[in-house]
Amino acid sequence: MKESVNKFADALGKQHLKIGNHEVAYGNLVTVVGALLAIIGVFLPFASISAFGVSMSVSLMPHGDGWILLIGAVVIAVLRQEIAALTVTIIYTLLVIYEIAAAGSKISQSGYGTLLQLSYGAGMWLLIIAIIVMLIGTIFAFYNKQRAKNAQNGAPAMPVQ
Repeated sequence: MKESVNKFADALGKQHLKIGNHEVAYGNLVTVVGALLAIIGVFLPFASISAFGVSMSVSLMPHGDGWILLIGAVVIAVLRQEIAALTVTIIYTLLVIYEIAAAGSKISQSGYGTLLQLSYGAGMWLLIIAIIVMLIGTIFAFYNKQRAKNAQNGAPAMPVQ
């Protein structure tokens, strides 16, 4: 299992894409793709509320939390420090989980919970996919940086058991 994780991490970390004079590791590229998906997801309908055949969809963007998520995605896309990008991605994950829980909670607390039907839209699903992609990218970028740091210090990349 550890060997397959190391091979996957090597594929994401050792291979680089050359853009102009810059080399970008695939792990960082995966993170940027996830951040772009998150930016798109903030603008798409997050949830729909329907009652008596009438439906209304809302996105996160025009509201305060949408701006926070938008700025967070941009920060994740441009961060060069792996531990900072991983930390911001984890905070971003918690914010999206909060948004999902808050949407359901607001409906049940409204007093019309039996009349209103909540369904999550494409924005929520795209944000979940974006979080998974960003977590994969930032975790492997951080993992590869730690392995490279250990290799420079002469320590084994992974402890042998």
